Amino acid sequence: MDLGLGGGMTYTDRDILAWSAHEASQTLNWALDSLGGNGVDTERDEFNAMDASRRHLESAARTVNTYSDGRPIKSQAWVGDQEILVSHLWDYRPSAKGESLLYTSKRPADPGQDNGSYSVYVNPSACTLRIELTDPAPRLRSINGGAA
Repeated sequence: MDLGLGGGMTYTDRDILAWSAHEASQTLNWALDSLGGNGVDTERDEFNAMDASRRHLESAARTVNTYSDGRPIKSQAWVGDQEILVSHLWDYRPSAKGESLLYTSKRPADPGQDNGSYSVYVNPSACTLRIELTDPAPRLRSINGGAA
């Protein structure tokens, strides 16, 4: 299918199926983790059926890692010293868009601590992820023993 964007930016039915397998697998994984973490009985038949579907989709998704034009289907990057693994699924439709901010979040920290934040930038045209770390804000302290 020609997207009319010039430069031969096309995608195939195989690309759509590969994206769909990855997307459905990720969504089921997220939903099952959320349900299991919120007290849902993971031994129920419905839960097991969804988990079986997730495993089948993951198996199918692992067989295809690139789109027909050579772009990766998914990219991953670590935040900090392997604190959080960020994963991004690229759309099957090629894009000429440049880098943009995807989201910003706090870095993991013990209660009462601030380890700063991280921002995730995506570049759909290059299929790249960039992680930017931000130091925590300095804590204000009173110099005379009173409230700051």
